Amino acid sequence: MTSWLVSLPVMLFSAGPFFRGAWHSVKSRKVGMDVPVSLGLLVTFVASSGATFSPGGLFGHEVYFDSLTMFVSFLLGGRFVELMARHRAAESLESALAAMPETACRLLDDGTEEQVSLHRLRPGDRVRVSMGAAFPADGCLESGVTEADESVLTGESRPMPKREGLARRGVMVQRLDALEALARVDRLFVDKTGTLTEEKSRRVSVFSAPGVEIQGLGPAASALARWSSHPLSKALAEDPEWVEAAKQHAWQGVTEEAGQGLQAIDHDGHHWRLGALAWVANGETARPSWQARHDGLEVWMGRLDGDVWQPTACITFDEQVRPDARQAVAGLQRKGVALTLLSGDRPERAQALALQVGISEVVASASPKDKVAAVAAAQRRGERVGMVGDGVNDAPVLAMADVSMAMGQGALVSRVHADAVVLSNRLADVLLAHQLARKTMRVVRQNLIWAAAYNATCIPLALLGYLPPWAAGLGMALSSLAVIGNSLRLSRPLTREAA
Repeated sequence: MTSWLVSLPVMLFSAGPFFRGAWHSVKSRKVGMDVPVSLGLLVTFVASSGATFSPGGLFGHEVYFDSLTMFVSFLLGGRFVELMARHRAAESLESALAAMPETACRLLDDGTEEQVSLHRLRPGDRVRVSMGAAFPADGCLESGVTEADESVLTGESRPMPKREGLARRGVMVQRLDALEALARVDRLFVDKTGTLTEEKSRRVSVFSAPGVEIQGLGPAASALARWSSHPLSKALAEDPEWVEAAKQHAWQGVTEEAGQGLQAIDHDGHHWRLGALAWVANGETARPSWQARHDGLEVWMGRLDGDVWQPTACITFDEQVRPDARQAVAGLQRKGVALTLLSGDRPERAQALALQVGISEVVASASPKDKVAAVAAAQRRGERVGMVGDGVNDAPVLAMADVSMAMGQGALVSRVHADAVVLSNRLADVLLAHQLARKTMRVVRQNLIWAAAYNATCIPLALLGYLPPWAAGLGMALSSLAVIGNSLRLSRPLTREAA
C-alpha cells in the first residue's frame, strides 16, 4: 500500500507531460514516443494496483511501482537536460540577435554612402562595416582589414580578425536528402571552366581583323563582359589594362545566350556579339585567316555588317588547373566514383585538360542541351548521377542530376539550382563532402541495426517476464545514449584520406 501511495503522485503529477503529449498526438493522428510511454505507465500502474488491492487475483502478486517510479525519473531527467541545453542555446541566440544592426551603410556607384534598413539590401550591394561591428548581411570582404562580430553564427563573443580573401572552408547543403544522394553517386559529371580550372584566367594575346583598332575594341569588350558571370567574362571585365578605359563605354540592349555569349548595341546603333566563334560568326566555325592557332581559351568579338556577322577580334587566355583538382579526382575514383568531363571547348583542348587531371571520359563541344542529354543517358543506364558546375549554362544540368554541387564563386542561378554549394571553391572539399556523406550513411545504418537488434532482443524478454520493467526502462535510455554517442562521431574532423 505504501508503494501505491508513493507512486500515485508520480502518475498524477510527474508523468503528466507524457500523458498530455500522448493526448495531443492522438488528437493530431500522429504516434509519438509519448504514446507508448503513456500506455506502458498506465498498464504497469493498473496491473500493480490490481495486485495490491486484490492479491492472487487476475493480476497476481507482483507489483512494479518501483520500476514505474524509476522509469518516470529516467525520462524526466533526460528531458530536463534537453530543456536546459535548449534554454542556454535560446539565451545565446537572443543576445546575439540583439547585437544585430538595424541599418547598413551602402556604398553607391558615385562613391557616396547612404544608410538603409537591412530589408532594402539586395544581392550585389556593397556596404561599409565599421571596426568591431556586426556584418549586416552575408557577403565577401572586398578590401581592407577589419574585425567581424560572428556571434550569431558561432556564439563567439570576441570580434574575429578578417582580411581580403579570407574564406571559411566548407560545403553548404541546401537540400536535406543531398548527403544521402551524394553517398550513393556512381558517376560525377564535372564542368571544366571555373570548376576544374581556376576561375580567373590570364589574357595572353589579342588578334584583330585588318583595319580594326584594338586599343578601342579591347576596353569595349571589357565593358560588355561585365554583363556576364562566365569565368572568361570576369577575367576580361577585370583586365587591368582595360578596366579604366572600359568605364567610358556604354552598351544597350544587352542579352545573353546561355553557352554562347553576349549581344548588345553600342552608342552608334551598331550590333555586336561577344563569345564563342560560332556565336560571333552566326554559325560559321571556319577560323579567319588573320587569327593564329591558339591552344588556350578564346573570346571572340564580332559586328553585324549589313546582314552578315563579321568576327573583328579574338582575345586569348591561358587557364590554370586548380592545384587540388588531380588529388580530388584521384580520391573520388578510389571511392568507386566514375568521372566525366563536360566542356564546351574543342575536343582536343578538353581531352588535354582531362588527361592532365586524370579523367578518361570527356564530352566536348557540349552545349547546355548536350550536357543535359549526357546526364539523362547516364541515368537511363541506371547510374546515380552527380554534377559539379559553376556557370549559368550549368543550371539545367545541375537541376537534372540526382545530386548537384555548385562552386561558391559561380553564377547565382547555378547556386540556386544546386543541392549543395562549395563555399571554399576547393575541389578537395567535393571529395571531403562525399566522404562525409558516406560516413553519415554508415552511422545511420549502424544506428538502425543497433535499434532493431535491441528491440528484437529486449521486447520479447520483457514480455516473457525475464526483464523487469526498471531494467527495460534503463536499457531504453542506454540504447538512446548509444545511438547519440555513435552519431557524435560525425563531429570529429575528417581528413581527405579518410574513408
